[in-house]
Amino acid sequence: MKGGERMARPWPHREQAPPILWREFCQSWLGLSSHHTGRWWAAVCRSRWTRAVVVRGTLRGHELVDTQLEQVWHLYRDILAPRALLGLIEDLVRERIVARRDTSTIAEAILRQVDVHGQWKGTGEGAGPPSSTDINAAIYATLEGDG
Repeated sequence: MKGGERMARPWPHREQAPPILWREFCQSWLGLSSHHTGRWWAAVCRSRWTRAVVVRGTLRGHELVDTQLEQVWHLYRDILAPRALLGLIEDLVRERIVARRDTSTIAEAILRQVDVHGQWKGTGEGAGPPSSTDINAAIYATLEGDG
């Protein structure tokens, strides 16, 4: 290593550990491994582009204040909507934070959970939190269990 260079860390810094909402969303809903979940969050934390900064800040804020399903529901319909997440992946590639080949598993996981209208399955236009187990119920159950 030359003077002033820092060695790359194989694991995210402690402050970059994925928030519980991100972990549960990626692992329980998208079916991603903890490895892919952590790597994606680390990329979001390294990014300086607007979309990643908004996702990072919003998730950290939600982790501190969310106590009701409606708050979590809003997060998944807006900030973590399928189109927004696919845009986030594209931004990370264009910013050269990740290589396109490293995003295929994540993009495929997102697309598996999207309905014909481009929304999360079970959350069609105008839907409220459904009664069956879906993204919202799974995340909220996890939050209740941690409280």
